[in-house]
Amino acid sequence: MKVSKGTIFKKKNSPYLYINISINKKRYLINTKYPYSKEQYVKDIELPLFRAKILSKEIVLEKEETQVKNFEYYSKSFLNTKKYLKESTFKVYSISISFINSQFGSLDISEIKTSDIKSFLYSLDISALTFRNYLVLFKNIFDEALQDGLISVNPCDNIKRPKGKTKDIEPFSVDEVDLILNSCSGWFRNFLALSFYTGVRTGEAIALKWQNVDLKKKRIYINATKADYTKESTPKTSNRYVPIFDSLIPYLEEQKRTTGLKTYVFYSDRGKVLRSNNLKRYYWFPLLRRLNIAYRVIYNTRHTFATNMIISNQFNLNQIAYWLGHANIRMLIHHYNKYISSDLDNIDKSFDVFCVKKCNTNFVSA
Repeated sequence: MKVSKGTIFKKKNSPYLYINISINKKRYLINTKYPYSKEQYVKDIELPLFRAKILSKEIVLEKEETQVKNFEYYSKSFLNTKKYLKESTFKVYSISISFINSQFGSLDISEIKTSDIKSFLYSLDISALTFRNYLVLFKNIFDEALQDGLISVNPCDNIKRPKGKTKDIEPFSVDEVDLILNSCSGWFRNFLALSFYTGVRTGEAIALKWQNVDLKKKRIYINATKADYTKESTPKTSNRYVPIFDSLIPYLEEQKRTTGLKTYVFYSDRGKVLRSNNLKRYYWFPLLRRLNIAYRVIYNTRHTFATNMIISNQFNLNQIAYWLGHANIRMLIHHYNKYISSDLDNIDKSFDVFCVKKCNTNFVSA
């Protein structure tokens, strides 16, 4: 039996000293019931005596009760707090945490240093955004151990988040939209038309049912989304209505003649519910290559709708934000600010912002 020399450990939120000792490479924390003022006594007397009793098997530690919990234990504890999220979101957390556990899972969480985390993150070929997402996961996992009093400081607190360049959105031009819609056919063309003319997310278009399409009132009710290999769930923000503009009606009418008696609006060539990965891999990317259009994710159909709605000056920002499914106009401004015209040349420069009513030469401003 291999027993380490042991050290004295001060646990956060506890007035007592602990003995930190390793037995056959498994670590244990033992409460001595002595206060901090007895540290020297515990180090010189209690620790050697305790070690001797372990070696003589006078003391046998119960693994289940006293073993130090490792990184994987706290990562699962954190993941458990996310189990009420949407299935697709929970799956993203699970995959990321599984990857982190492959490197840190078996380690004693109290022995992981800031430098260990930094070395790991900077060794990955990832974007600044992904770096920040991983760092947030690390921080939350260590917070679980911090709340348990197993560590006194979160090693992620002093790691700076890299500032990556914000990637500009790349909407399609009007000519590109025409070329794309005129170069494909059937359900795929109708699917893209819906995406371009409503700005719905890909998962929302896949989950769209005919019962939510009202061609008479010219509106679509968005109340579901679907990711690959997950159950249908609610949209990212909230349910909403989006308008059906006249340009979209022929595409929907054509699609209704094909799938109008079925549940979903769109099905694959084999009559199955669409999957976004297959949609991109077998239809979207080959179409862009064939048309020699620069590679862009299918999500840019949404950006194309948003930018053209803004540029048209026919609708206010709150309307557009609602149709896109944003909680407010903040996200709209964040993503599309350069498309929002200040229109400084066409304003009444005689306007006095401090006038109670319309200003004139005889009116005294407030």
